[in-house]
Amino acid sequence: MHNTPTISHIITTLSQWRRSLIMEQEIVYYKTISDNRKNPYFYNSQTKSKYCIIEFLLSGKGTINIDNKTYFLRKNDFYIVPANSNYEYFTEVDDPYQRYWVCMEGTLIENLYNTYFNEEKIVIANADFSPYFKQIFSVLNKSNDDLTDEYDVPLLLHKLFLFAANNRSSTKYFNSNSSKGSASAFKNYICSNFSNPFSLKEMSEKFCMSKNQIINIFKKEYNITPQLFSTLYKLDMAEEMLKRGTSVKETAQYLGYSTDKYFSSIFKKYKKIPPSQVKRHK
Repeated sequence: MHNTPTISHIITTLSQWRRSLIMEQEIVYYKTISDNRKNPYFYNSQTKSKYCIIEFLLSGKGTINIDNKTYFLRKNDFYIVPANSNYEYFTEVDDPYQRYWVCMEGTLIENLYNTYFNEEKIVIANADFSPYFKQIFSVLNKSNDDLTDEYDVPLLLHKLFLFAANNRSSTKYFNSNSSKGSASAFKNYICSNFSNPFSLKEMSEKFCMSKNQIINIFKKEYNITPQLFSTLYKLDMAEEMLKRGTSVKETAQYLGYSTDKYFSSIFKKYKKIPPSQVKRHK
């Protein structure tokens, strides 16, 4: 169990964090409201990230992999990934997520994270965090002069972290006993990495499972091997791109094929016509 900081602890430490904010200028904030609903192929990865990542899923589903453990995210999930983490995350292809997010670095966020969560690798909570994000965005949109005259940011972050601490979710990550969830994660990973050549070896390393485990779990759920799924998924994308007028060469490059000649041979094998003969939309 974690010990929630007391009000007196918050008040006594607030002044030194505020001084760091004003005098040392060690704290940097980045903020945005991002809607990924129009991008079912959203994918991001970081190695030794400079920033602490704080996100809240308004809708949809996603997956985050950190230190070779994979967690499933759903509506109203809030999560924090501390700085210096190795992670990647991608949205559910069939139900892409819409999210609020903010990135932060500096002594304030580091001290807050360690105070509330004791250097854990990831924190996941489930509740409605949208009011906190709206308040934070409102404050961060102020001028620097307004910001340094107020306690707004430290107090809001304390409220946010305290709310997260009181609404913690189980951070169980999937394993081979959760075949349906694992298959969904594999599918999302394949779709999110469509521009790279398919590699079962990389998937095995990423999800800490043997190649045979991955194949068996995926085939049980989708009645197809992950490699064939990757191929057909890419070719469906290719067909739509060609219909919109994208050249064969550009399509091949975009989808990660080594040469347009190789792409054409794969396309003809499964689609029964060469890509150059795909009719464009009028």
